[in-house]
This record gives sequence, C-alpha cells and structure tokens, in this order.
Amino acid sequence: MLFVYAEPEILTFWMKDTHIPLSIAFIDADGRIVSVQKMIPLRITVDHISPVPAKYALEVNQGWFEENGVAIGDVLIFELTPALEIR
Repeated sequence: MLFVYAEPEILTFWMKDTHIPLSIAFIDADGRIVSVQKMIPLRITVDHISPVPAKYALEVNQGWFEENGVAIGDVLIFELTPALEIR
C-alpha cells in the first residue's frame, strides 16, 4: 500500500489490527528511500517513524524489499494520478 502526503513530514506508523508481517519504506519528496523498517503484526507499542521528513510510505509483505534488491538510497520512479473520479 502506498501512502501519499501533500507535504513531506515526519511519518509515524504502527501495526494495530494488522495480522501479517510487513515492511515499510519511507520515501522523500525526490523518491529516495530514506528508511526501511520491519513491522511486527499486532504491535501498538512500537511506532515506526521516518528519520527525516518523508512524502511517501510504502508497505509491502515483509522480506519483499530484500528479495527484490530494494534498499535505502534507491530512487523510486512512479506516476500518480492527480485526481480520481468516482461514479
């Protein structure tokens, strides 16, 4: 799941009510991964905090980043639809 914020900020995530292990990548406004953290299911006491202001957070199944050679410092290139039309 990709979380997109209007402006870069320090982001905080937790795993309340999430039953599967995930990893989260915090990504700055330039698309550079600034942190990758493993998240433990159902933990509400440990927050996952971006070390610097981030504009994006990408959650994936735990281990996906390592299995695909994605690491801190890598740059993601993606296009976002500026607006969604709901009918």
